[in-house]
Amino acid sequence: MVSAPKQTQAPNKFKPGLYRLTDADLSLKSALEDWQDAQMGHLGIPGDDVYGSQLIMTDDILERFVDLAHFKQLADLSLIRAQLNWRYTDMWGMQILELVKKHVPRTDSIDQPAAALGPCDLTLQPTDIGNIPGPSTSHQPPDIQSSAITLTPDASNPKPRTRKGYKCSACGSSAHIASNQNCPHHCLYKGASVQGPNENVFSVVQVS
Repeated sequence: MVSAPKQTQAPNKFKPGLYRLTDADLSLKSALEDWQDAQMGHLGIPGDDVYGSQLIMTDDILERFVDLAHFKQLADLSLIRAQLNWRYTDMWGMQILELVKKHVPRTDSIDQPAAALGPCDLTLQPTDIGNIPGPSTSHQPPDIQSSAITLTPDASNPKPRTRKGYKCSACGSSAHIASNQNCPHHCLYKGASVQGPNENVFSVVQVS
């Protein structure tokens, strides 16, 4: 059984953030441009008006060299191969590294990472326990009378309507109304048709 070849993950590309070019960065950029012109002369094509020095190093690669040198990411040829797709790394890579070491030495303190902080010691010594402030004993309970809130009636909010007491209209008792069967004068009223020309007249009949 033939196994599939193991795929290797390409190294991550360094992504520089925004930064301010230093004098060393500008000096390296100028040196790289001069190196481009010199190499074009050695190749016998110094007067190319179409591509110029882009034939051996594009502007993007040149700027990439400056970025990597600023952040100290160019130590050897393996880093150039990993971080740049420059076809002439094996031919001229060492010359570029020499220019980088000359203009942006790695001993420079530009953009060096801050020193890592050590672990924080939170161990309390016996002599420190007595210095820890305890709860304040000067706190007094608030004076309820002095802090009481006085509520005043608001003229814009009328008082809720109170229900009016009922009273029996038949006997005058306040315990029931006239239609209640407990009233001694309780009467059941039922409509009974009256024989006559007017059929809408009802007679009141008291039921004992």
